[in-house]
Amino acid sequence: MKKLWIWMIPLMMGGCATVEKTTELDYSTATNSGYVTAIHDIELLVVDDTPKYIEGRDAAFFNACWFSSQEKVDIGDYVHVFGGDAELLSYPCRTNAVKIIFEEKNKNTTLTTKEVVQRAINSIETIAGESYYSPILTKIHYDKKTDTWRVRIQNSNSQKPDLIISIGDI
Repeated sequence: MKKLWIWMIPLMMGGCATVEKTTELDYSTATNSGYVTAIHDIELLVVDDTPKYIEGRDAAFFNACWFSSQEKVDIGDYVHVFGGDAELLSYPCRTNAVKIIFEEKNKNTTLTTKEVVQRAINSIETIAGESYYSPILTKIHYDKKTDTWRVRIQNSNSQKPDLIISIGDI
């Protein structure tokens, strides 16, 4: 059973946040749904790990956007973010978050997907020798046979190679 938390983020800094609870939610109008892979000051990077295929491009595209928000989020949270008009001139795009809905994405494993994403993001500097400012999570997969998670991460700077990070489910 999934647990959902909903927070309304006011656009004005002085407003009060309201909490909304419901079981029927429509995510189709969300600006982006995915994992939080980076947090800088009051911005959070949300990356959809479901590939999109665009005509004329050989590689898959992963929707990624930096959202300005005062909401408390953690690396690895799976969220649905409803934002303002996105600035599409950059990749990842940039906009403000109006509403954030948290969703638990857990499997019958020792580690949660949130913990796996946190470990993968924290290990980038050790593996790559540098940190990625905008890590684009392109795949998260649990292999039951080997009891291992595999996480694939791209840097938004396509000049860098993809990282494949293996994490034991312990």
